[in-house]
Amino acid sequence: MQTQTAKRVPAKDTAGAPQIVGYLGAAALVIAAAWFGLAMRGVTVAPAPEANPDATPLQVMLGYYRWQVTTLPQERVYTSIAIAGFLCLAVAAVFIRDLLGRDRALSRSARCLSAPVPPRGYPGVSWNSGATAPSA
Repeated sequence: MQTQTAKRVPAKDTAGAPQIVGYLGAAALVIAAAWFGLAMRGVTVAPAPEANPDATPLQVMLGYYRWQVTTLPQERVYTSIAIAGFLCLAVAAVFIRDLLGRDRALSRSARCLSAPVPPRGYPGVSWNSGATAPSA
């Protein structure tokens, strides 16, 4: 007589890379949002100059633009971080779509909701409102 024992086998983790990329993208967006908030509150940049009541409009504008030029490097950095975060989330979405299967109902409905112009010519639900005009 033989005895068999049941042993728990750990499931294969198929979402390793998409999960890491998704977390990196979400973290990048949080960092960019926090940096943007700090910049808008004047924590990471100098506050905007106050207009002198005796100054001409040209002098006020020149002072403001000189200040604004000093904020542009930080703006480029947090915008670049946000773009990188979005790209990470887009890559994770492609991986997850492949894990779910392209022909499943969830994948098909997500594709329809994100398509700028579906084949029928009706605008889809998309953040890119400029690309949702129906084709004539």
